[in-house]
Amino acid sequence: MFSWRQSRTRGGCTKTAGAARGPGYRHWLITKYDKGSLEALTIDLDGQKAIPLFSFREEAEMFTQFEAWDGWWVRETSAEELVSLLFGPYSHVEMMALDPLPQICDEGMIHLVSVSRKDFTRTLAQKLLGG
Repeated sequence: MFSWRQSRTRGGCTKTAGAARGPGYRHWLITKYDKGSLEALTIDLDGQKAIPLFSFREEAEMFTQFEAWDGWWVRETSAEELVSLLFGPYSHVEMMALDPLPQICDEGMIHLVSVSRKDFTRTLAQKLLGG
């Protein structure tokens, strides 16, 4: 399911991982591989768990650098895999933070770039099904 590779970035060494690409959308998650399992980063939004999701690898890398998420990697994921994660092991997450800037997490403005996981997953699944 997961294909891991390591790449170098201007700011140092960032591990990236690529999912098998299917047609459609590309997204980047911040993840870590711990004790044999993959874990996606979740952040707190006023007591609600949210997954930060990025449209560009560089945005995710900037987020990890500014927020000092040591041990976390930027990982590309396909839309299909993302839907599977959000309907499966991350179905408990309430929100998706879309392309959040590191500074807005502290200022309480992250709600401006957030959407419910249910709405996000439903919309993404509909696009994958061509609807």
